Amino acid sequence: MKHSHHPVFLVEAADGTSWAAPPWFVDWVRLGTFAALNRLIAQPRERAVLALSAPVRSMAAAAFAFGYCRQRFLDDPALRCPSGAARALEDLEPGTRVWLHLADRALSGTYYGTLPGAKVHTSAGTYRASFVREARVLPFWAGLPDGRFLLNEVGAAEHTFLAGMLRSHAPLTYITSWDWDLVLVGSPPRLHADLAERICPPGPEIPLGSLASVVRPLHAPGNGEVARIAGWRSVLMSSRSEEAVWASWPEPPAVAVLDGAYATSRWLDACEARLTIAIIDRSEPALDAAVSVLEQERAYMRPISMEGLGWGPPAGCELLAFGSRG
Repeated sequence: MKHSHHPVFLVEAADGTSWAAPPWFVDWVRLGTFAALNRLIAQPRERAVLALSAPVRSMAAAAFAFGYCRQRFLDDPALRCPSGAARALEDLEPGTRVWLHLADRALSGTYYGTLPGAKVHTSAGTYRASFVREARVLPFWAGLPDGRFLLNEVGAAEHTFLAGMLRSHAPLTYITSWDWDLVLVGSPPRLHADLAERICPPGPEIPLGSLASVVRPLHAPGNGEVARIAGWRSVLMSSRSEEAVWASWPEPPAVAVLDGAYATSRWLDACEARLTIAIIDRSEPALDAAVSVLEQERAYMRPISMEGLGWGPPAGCELLAFGSRG
């Protein structure tokens, strides 16, 4: 695959300087972009599995997620949350877990009712109804604690980074939006370390920002860290979870990334996403189990060629792609 001589992204080095992102990183971002554009699945009811083995899988899932979340928003900037989540205050039942967007903050808590004087009473505080810009019903599986997030805590550098990356002058629209189309399954500490890497487009206008600023993962319950209250664009699930986070969803996620041999061997058979990306490090101890599960899955599906995908793997990676009609 040919690459431009001009860097698509710059990444931050350990000494604080920036250098051109390597071609393999751009390839993974491009795969995420193609997935968001639905270019990897030809038929509406088809399911596809793309399994890639790499000498080292570091940053692959994070780069894919960055490309996917970014392109999904660019495709539909009006997308703020799944249908049915937004509600009028008068339609809320006392006891409902809610998310409220106020003038300067987002909060999650239990709605107790509207008091005399048009004051909205919640477990996270009491506010004038006129201050509530938007109310949403929290999905019960999200596990958001009571809390408040001051939107002015999002610094100027992150605003500028998001505005440049998303071609948007209103990054708060992105920060306070919800989306659980993408699920990342793997080791939370490893994925968070990869998502903490900082990148930017070349040029002086846009500062460096973390991949996490775009991917904005929500932790599934049990992952041991406070969930993101402002909003999220993906869901992160530990590969060692006892139950799939999507088991209680009305529909399975559109895309699931299984990061590592253990995540692949543990969750491939249970994954119902339209597109599953399995990323395997060839040096992992659980490689044989992952390969066995992939071979079993492939036996019931048809092969997909690289020409059919319109995407080729990074140098040194091997691709196994197959699909079936639902």
